[in-house]
Amino acid sequence: MAPESTTASVSAVPLVTLFVALFGASWGPYVLIFLGAVCGSMWAVLSAPPFATRWGGLWLAVRAVLLSLLLTAGIAKLIGDAFGWPVSEMYIIVSIAIAGLGDKWLDVLDSIKTRLQTIITTGGTKP
Repeated sequence: MAPESTTASVSAVPLVTLFVALFGASWGPYVLIFLGAVCGSMWAVLSAPPFATRWGGLWLAVRAVLLSLLLTAGIAKLIGDAFGWPVSEMYIIVSIAIAGLGDKWLDVLDSIKTRLQTIITTGGTKP
């Protein structure tokens, strides 16, 4: 048996180094948000009721990833400013949480609405 060739992996190192040098700093946060969104979407798909077809699960994953990509930066900025945390460290947590909710966003919004109504009716005191 002939030994495995290592020239392909060694020749790819300069290309990877060049790619990271050119795009690493600018693409880093977006890649982090995307990977967090994919992880969260898998959580949403696994915790959802069974789908009629595989396309239903794929569609839920795509919606969760897209929603996470759109909302993560803004929500991470709000949380970071409110608590004084670095925004760049909030991206992964926020993207997983947003995508992980999947189709449960309406339940979360109803819960927030109910809590706000309770605060308004009680004048801000705890019920």
